[in-house]
Amino acid sequence: MPSPHSLNSVQAFLGNLPVESVREDLEVEDVPQNDEGLRLMAADANWSGVLLLAERLGAEADADTIQGLACKLRYTLVQVTAYFSMQRYAAAKKLVDAVGDLNSDRFTDPVTKESIVPFSLRFISALLPSYCGSAVETQCRLYVLLEECQKHAGVAVSPLRKARVKRIQRALVVSYYQTEKYADAIRLSEEMIAAERYDDGDYEGADFRVF
Repeated sequence: MPSPHSLNSVQAFLGNLPVESVREDLEVEDVPQNDEGLRLMAADANWSGVLLLAERLGAEADADTIQGLACKLRYTLVQVTAYFSMQRYAAAKKLVDAVGDLNSDRFTDPVTKESIVPFSLRFISALLPSYCGSAVETQCRLYVLLEECQKHAGVAVSPLRKARVKRIQRALVVSYYQTEKYADAIRLSEEMIAAERYDDGDYEGADFRVF
């Protein structure tokens, strides 16, 4: 059986999976050639198998339609996750770079006008340069993503959007400390604390009476 850590990893990225359904030493040809197969191999910590199957499934998606392109991007995220699990950061960055500019209009839904790129893929793509020795590039990418998330959060505030903003801010604080930009780290930390106090004030002043 896989370790609890392996099972937690796949549940975080690929959904819940009953422990009793997990098998040992699974290969690509042993599992369904679909998302369920990805879940089974990830739970078994067969990341090379996850990588291969996700590549196959992504190749089958029709990139000429917005739905097919969104499907390809989801499988790209699975491949990047597999590379991370194997600590193959350069390969993960190469894969993401091959996709192109994730902020391109190509990845914008013509109906909703929103990006079809999974947030996790955009977040990981921002972190990847620091794993390959370029922390400054990571900070630049994180700021671009932060600005976009803050813009959307200002239009339609939701717990999910707020959580994304905080996630990016925390990553920036860590990156600043790693590059010894302590003043920037402290400034951003103080901004986050001030925002938390503002949110608390909103709740304290809110009228929750039911009419």
